[in-house]
This record gives sequence, structure tokens and C-alpha cells, in this order.
Amino acid sequence: MKKYFFLLAIVLLFQSTQNLLAQTYGKIISKEEADSLFGEVLGSKLVSVSDFMLILEKSNSYLMFLLEDGELVIKKEGQEIVYKSGTNELSGGIFHVFSKSIIMELLSRGQSEFIVIERREKVLCISYENHILEFGMECPPNCI
Repeated sequence: MKKYFFLLAIVLLFQSTQNLLAQTYGKIISKEEADSLFGEVLGSKLVSVSDFMLILEKSNSYLMFLLEDGELVIKKEGQEIVYKSGTNELSGGIFHVFSKSIIMELLSRGQSEFIVIERREKVLCISYENHILEFGMECPPNCI
């Protein structure tokens, strides 16, 4: 009996680990909904889609974004910086984590040459034409 209980516990642990690893972060909404929910854009940074695709290629599953004092920092899993727009040292801001699959879905919805990383009052959004990617996970406390 103990043997079956132990086996069941291992299976449940494995299943919960798989669900955690398969977690997706981010949701695509309309620009109007983002304006209503999160208010006006306080700061932004343009990135060409071609440069952004090169950044995406460096990641397996997730990217983390920080827009602070007009400078953009993007990290991949393991906190490795894959893009930095400025030379200043940024002081421990909050990164926003988005799933690569959701970012790719956002990019499939348009034809524009640029995406816009936007800072709103309490959130960071990725804007592409009239679509906004939001509802990412904050890092810290939950970093990948």
C-alpha cells in the first residue's frame, strides 16, 4: 500500500512541476481596453520588429522587460541580458515577464515595422499596432 501511495505522490509531483513549467505569462488586449485599465502611457521605447525577432531568438520560453528612465533592458531566462538600450546602470527595478509564445502571437497580428515598449502607471505593456500585451508576471518576486 505504501508503495502505491509513494508512486501516486511522485506522479502528482511530476504533474504539478510540468504545469508550473508550462505557465504562460501575458494576455493580448485592445489598445482601448489597455487605456481604460491602465491609464495613459508615461514613457515608451520603439524597437524595430527585425531587432525584436533577433532578441526573441535568444530566448527559449520567456523574456523579461524593464523600462526605466528611458532605457530598455530585456533579459531571457536565467537573468541574462539580451538587449540594453543605454549605458547607465539601472537600480533594481521591477522586470515584467512575458511568454515568448504570447509575444509571437502578438507579432502575428500586424504588419508594422516597430513595436513599442510602454510604461504606464503600474504596468509595462508591449504595444503592436492596436494590440497590447499585458498581464505579465513581475520579477521580483517571481523570476525565471
